[in-house]
Amino acid sequence: MWKYDYLPVAQECANLLIELNRIINKFPRDYKYSYWTHIENNAINTLTKITMTAEYISKKKKSDCLEDAIVALSSLKVLWRVCNKIAIIDDVKYLKITENIISIERQLHWRINSIGEREYNDK
Repeated sequence: MWKYDYLPVAQECANLLIELNRIINKFPRDYKYSYWTHIENNAINTLTKITMTAEYISKKKKSDCLEDAIVALSSLKVLWRVCNKIAIIDDVKYLKITENIISIERQLHWRINSIGEREYNDK
């Protein structure tokens, strides 16, 4: 097993990417190559940054990667909301994916806070 297999947030992010890929088949062609590309890139970037934290020993690098993951996830959330507002996706799919995004976001914030607390306790 890889180091990131033990990170529940990485597994949840991978599941999010799988769910998003199932939804892509329903996207109208015009939006598939504009909105979807950015949504997919942000989801992949989030997953990449999360898995990178398992490799870094430095707390500063881990914290930076997690903050980058939160930025990418926030962009994904905004684009996902836009897709719902312009009626590319229905409300049920929107709510399901949004719940996953919020769950991942909470875990990332918790992880950053726990790294910060450890730095404080190490001093």
